[in-house]
Amino acid sequence: LLIFLRSVLILELLKIDPSEHPLPRVLITTENAEEVEAARAELRAKVRGEPADLVESWLRSSEPLPAAQYKHTFLIACNKDPFVEHSWEVVTGVFRGPDNLLLKHALALSSRPGRREKAIPWAGAAAPVASQEPKGRLSCFLPLPDSTMYPVWLHGWFAVDSARRGLARINEVDELIQQRVQWNVMLMRHAVGPAWAQLLVQFRGAASTQSDPYEKFPNEPGQQDEIERAFWEGFYAAASTLPLFRGRGKQHSWGKPDTLHWNIPATSYNQLEGPLRA
Repeated sequence: LLIFLRSVLILELLKIDPSEHPLPRVLITTENAEEVEAARAELRAKVRGEPADLVESWLRSSEPLPAAQYKHTFLIACNKDPFVEHSWEVVTGVFRGPDNLLLKHALALSSRPGRREKAIPWAGAAAPVASQEPKGRLSCFLPLPDSTMYPVWLHGWFAVDSARRGLARINEVDELIQQRVQWNVMLMRHAVGPAWAQLLVQFRGAASTQSDPYEKFPNEPGQQDEIERAFWEGFYAAASTLPLFRGRGKQHSWGKPDTLHWNIPATSYNQLEGPLRA
């Protein structure tokens, strides 16, 4: 609930008994509150204001867009049980897209006559340090109810469906609905996918100790949903430029694909493509 919020660091749930005594049910606090607040505050300050004005200012500027990477450590107590610690790695920020594609589409939505949308290409990804944590979900600041099969939590300033259970996915006759779906596609490809790849850089640990270095990589989507394929393509396009691939020379190390040495005969390529992608 708290990972992708802008300001909240503590959540407390109480039950009031018949005699009006508060009984603690859940208490979630942030152990490293100063560190998290410092990372959030800088990003929060730079996204304050009307989306259209912000996007226009970013289009005029060549400065890096606001972003943050940090660890968020929670202390969680249920009922009167002792606190349990949960640490998460978090990446969050604003993305331009190639040739400012995301900024331009956000401005078009935010400036649309008659039916303006508030849109900022803000995206993020987070994963718990403990591998026994549950699988990921999609969030639009708060988690969306629809389940996913992602191995990490993903966040975006998405256009959601009318029930606010998931993303707007169906291209209807209505031009605005079409723009919303296209916004989700582009946000997944050029912001959410790259945020996931950036998350894994800080999450990967030492190459010599990783027994399953690609555990949190996305599998190719079985269903050819345009949004699912967009984030999958976006992740691997970004991952191909980052040191996320485990190799071994004299010792194990992380490298980019273009630093690895390939000597694959042309006749073998088609047979190897499937296994390599897997």
